[in-house]
Amino acid sequence: MAKRVQLLFYHRDADCFFIAQSGCGLGLTCRFGIIAALSPRAIMPAIYGVIWRVWIEGMQTNSTIEQYKEGMGVKPSEVPETSSQAPSQTAQDEQWMRHAMALAARAEGIGEIPVGALLVLDGQVVGEGWNRSISEHDACAHAEVMAIRAAGKQLANYRLLDTTLYVTLEPCCMCAGALIHSRVKRVVYGARDLKTGAAGSVFEILQDPRHNHSVELTGGVLADACSAQLSAFFKRRRAEKKAAKLALQQSNDTLS
Repeated sequence: MAKRVQLLFYHRDADCFFIAQSGCGLGLTCRFGIIAALSPRAIMPAIYGVIWRVWIEGMQTNSTIEQYKEGMGVKPSEVPETSSQAPSQTAQDEQWMRHAMALAARAEGIGEIPVGALLVLDGQVVGEGWNRSISEHDACAHAEVMAIRAAGKQLANYRLLDTTLYVTLEPCCMCAGALIHSRVKRVVYGARDLKTGAAGSVFEILQDPRHNHSVELTGGVLADACSAQLSAFFKRRRAEKKAAKLALQQSNDTLS
């Protein structure tokens, strides 16, 4: 494998870092906050130490700047650092919850209650589901169960270890049991279900200590948006039923 050795020098008087690389001269690097480039002749008298950085096909191992600076009597906080910060857990949860809401819209499109769910493993979707109880004549075809079934096939395993389930509505007792049996690591839900919720609203199934598996739980992610999606569906369905009832009554009145 191709290797590239780099030397990192700290110039105390200039309070900056310089980097030298095999096969090239000194250059600037934003990563270590270099603010100037001096010639080797100017740098060498001021060198107080060296950090070796070995790069192997993009992988790197290096002594920490903190260790180096502490050894030189300089506070680590004085070292300028930049890092590619990963999205926060909250941002990731909201991103996946929006995905679940899109799946819920698919359920509404076929006349089902709009609940969507997906399972994520290592940042990848391994199973998706949305309510299909009515269309498939299956009382167990809740969004969570459909996602579990899809993930089981995708992973070729009924144990869905280290996965996270995102669902727009708090799981019911049936789905909570399925999540425990499938060993899902974490559950993130949107709106609470004050009638049948089994993640604390009515029942406490997912985190009952009597189970042989405990599920990590995060609730209320995009709760308002998920709740609004459900409310809009039921409001529209009530209006449709009222309109159908009125139409039937008018038809009967005409016939009589």
